[in-house]
Amino acid sequence: MIAGSDESFCFPFTKLPLKSWTNGGRQFGAPRSGGTRKHAGCDLIFPPGTPIHAVADGILVRGPYYFYSGTYAVEIRHGNLLLRYGEIASGSYTGGASVKKGQVIAKVGTLGSGSSMLHLEVYTNGSSTASLSGGGGFKRRADVTDPAPYLNMWKTNLPRT
Repeated sequence: MIAGSDESFCFPFTKLPLKSWTNGGRQFGAPRSGGTRKHAGCDLIFPPGTPIHAVADGILVRGPYYFYSGTYAVEIRHGNLLLRYGEIASGSYTGGASVKKGQVIAKVGTLGSGSSMLHLEVYTNGSSTASLSGGGGFKRRADVTDPAPYLNMWKTNLPRT
């Protein structure tokens, strides 16, 4: 069984986005403007202020910290997975030092361009304390992986409100 494939994980929203994370927003591996790196996560497009839920029980590893274009991020270890929840609204993190599956942890932020989404990155070596920055085409740590297969599993397990 791969990490994150059981019922102890859920989708980060109470409903699915109108646009797919595989082709409706910016998907994993898509070229970034300027061509210097690839997109290291999946974007889940929702209106600003939409509550974001923890996908599983976890421990806050880092954050909140400034991320991109007026938004923030947190890094939470969920067992063997480490997730970066990016592009959250400033001051919206309410998860605490530990989180429970389905708990509201933050709200969707608004980028300077006016778009709003959760930028979700998945790392498969949750025990590593190394920075998420790195080399390669993604300019991320080597264990960055496509969130789409995880989201496809979790979409049938929406958090309870």
